[in-house]
Amino acid sequence: MATAAPVGSLFTGDDNLEPHLRSGYRTLGFWNGLLIGLALALGSWGLDAWRSTIMPSTLGSTSPLLSGAIVLAVCAFVGWLTARLSWTWFTIVAWFGVGVLAALFIGYQPYLGRTLSVWLADNRFWGVDVFPLATGSRLGLIFGGLVVIITLTVFGILQGYRLELAVGELKPNGRFSLRSWLILLVPFPFVFLAAFVTHAMQINPAAKAMSLVYEGIEVARTYEGDLFQVGLERGSNFAALRGVREELSEAYSLNMGEIDSTLSLAFVLAEFDDGTWINCRVMNDQLSFCFDAAPYYEIGLANLVSGEPPPEDCPNCVVQATDEWRTWLAQRAAQLGPQPQMERLAQWGGYVLMRVRATTGEYAIDCWFNKMSPITLERCEEVRP
Repeated sequence: MATAAPVGSLFTGDDNLEPHLRSGYRTLGFWNGLLIGLALALGSWGLDAWRSTIMPSTLGSTSPLLSGAIVLAVCAFVGWLTARLSWTWFTIVAWFGVGVLAALFIGYQPYLGRTLSVWLADNRFWGVDVFPLATGSRLGLIFGGLVVIITLTVFGILQGYRLELAVGELKPNGRFSLRSWLILLVPFPFVFLAAFVTHAMQINPAAKAMSLVYEGIEVARTYEGDLFQVGLERGSNFAALRGVREELSEAYSLNMGEIDSTLSLAFVLAEFDDGTWINCRVMNDQLSFCFDAAPYYEIGLANLVSGEPPPEDCPNCVVQATDEWRTWLAQRAAQLGPQPQMERLAQWGGYVLMRVRATTGEYAIDCWFNKMSPITLERCEEVRP
């Protein structure tokens, strides 16, 4: 038989509850926080995670899942702690703080979240600022997340009342009844909607970039007609892939390249199993231009080593480098030989790791490039082949 909550104990937590109900109250607090965290995670990154599952993306769902796991853990802990302490003022302040953190987290996730995912996946990039933070103040992100902050604060105010109602609906053995679950689920749609709106309001040029490139590659690879015409019909610039159409194949993976929020610009990398390496530029949520990236890095690095100008058929294959690094590479040109071999080892964000190896295989240099327009040499180091 359900135990009714005493009217006079509303908003006072478990202090006025019988000892055998206090454990249930704290358990309800944990589940309350967990469900709020789940609503935050799904509203913020559920769509991103779903998009990644329907595309051949590399680490596409890692960042949303990792971000969601962190939010779940924080909210579950806050839910349990506030129920354990049963201090009304602390509960309100705690959920207000979670709202502020959630607003910042939603704004920073496309950058910090993706960077952390790369660090965990490839330790060569550990400590590298793969996806630099978007320009803008933390205050701006907080104002952009006011809906989430207000929503969590309101449910923080109501938490004591809701948990007392829910604990009064527990079964005699302490198990949750249907009504206790329904009481716990009351915040879910409101928090989900608040998180979804907050995420949609953030400036994130990468949000749709990968799905646009995926659609473009699939159309250019399978459609035999004019890409410009089909692009007009579907409202997308598929003609951006005309220059690389013959290089497209069925087996490939997608990865996020450089992101520039100030220009609403994002690059997406498409790696094909035959070694083809294509970068696609997306601007203002429109596919802009796709190109074979290999010559820009391979020819550009070769020219840095040899000191020769770019060939006439690739006038844009120029890599920006300081005089210090030009001199450093020139001093090692003899060890690399007349026709050193070029190899791309990895690309994450705007960073590309290239290796130039002597034809004898006895000497090699790894060089890190950053930015895609213009391509910039950041550093080089001698390595064992």
